Amino acid sequence: MTKKTYPALYTTSVKGTNFHHSGIYPTLYFKILPDEQRYQNDLDYREYMDFISNEPYDAITHKFLLSIPTKITNDKQAFLLFKTNVDIQTVKQFCIAMLNEINYFTGTNHKADYYMTETILLEIGKTPSIFKSSKIGEKLTKTNLVSVNKIILEGSSNNNDNGILTSFETYLYMKNQNKNEEQDNDEEIVVW
Repeated sequence: MTKKTYPALYTTSVKGTNFHHSGIYPTLYFKILPDEQRYQNDLDYREYMDFISNEPYDAITHKFLLSIPTKITNDKQAFLLFKTNVDIQTVKQFCIAMLNEINYFTGTNHKADYYMTETILLEIGKTPSIFKSSKIGEKLTKTNLVSVNKIILEGSSNNNDNGILTSFETYLYMKNQNKNEEQDNDEEIVVW
């Protein structure tokens, strides 16, 4: 009989969090994929997609507050760990809602990578508990689990503004405001 192993995520410290060293937690990987052609040709679109790349994790954190989601990054890939009682289907539906919102804002249909699994959280430099040491698998970012098991989410026909993410128009407005402020700061100030 083979023992079940869990892919590992590493952190420098678990102090001050609700997570424990060697704990096994539901883990989410979610990434909205930009339209490649538009991303290469439209500077505003490219900057907007780069700007909102982390917003889905923040939105999920605020939406599922009772499940205590916490963002953790390994090898420049972001994941969300959930502490307790997370409804995986509700998380997936919320991810689809964000995807629909991006479609509405940009007028372009997008897809997203989605992967939910259980991982073991390990603190770097700390020995795992005796009972969990046999359950430690390879580091999640070093495996091909995400690329092989991910689901490609597509939006539905219900593209609308749910107020979850920053809209494209708001981003362009903020960008123009920053340009105007920079131009105002470049003016020479003369004191009489």
